[in-house]
Amino acid sequence: MLAEEAQAINDELTAACTGGLPADSPEVMDIAERHRAHINRWFYTCDHELHRCLGDLYASDPRFAAVYDALAPGLAAYFRTAIHANARRHL
Repeated sequence: MLAEEAQAINDELTAACTGGLPADSPEVMDIAERHRAHINRWFYTCDHELHRCLGDLYASDPRFAAVYDALAPGLAAYFRTAIHANARRHL
């Protein structure tokens, strides 16, 4: 269940990015929110502020960025933007 949920989130995020949806669109912010909830459900408490820090890490740390950018070029930065937009929407 955990792996399938994570894969679905990554697939939707990749499709949104490659499909040209703006990272701060409601649809992509919803994907970011599902990602935050996934972390909350399976790993540790992840509020919006912590999720924002994770988004920064995904884009700035080459190890994390490589994982996302292997799915689609620029996906790490796109995801960071979506996470930040989602956090603003909820805070």
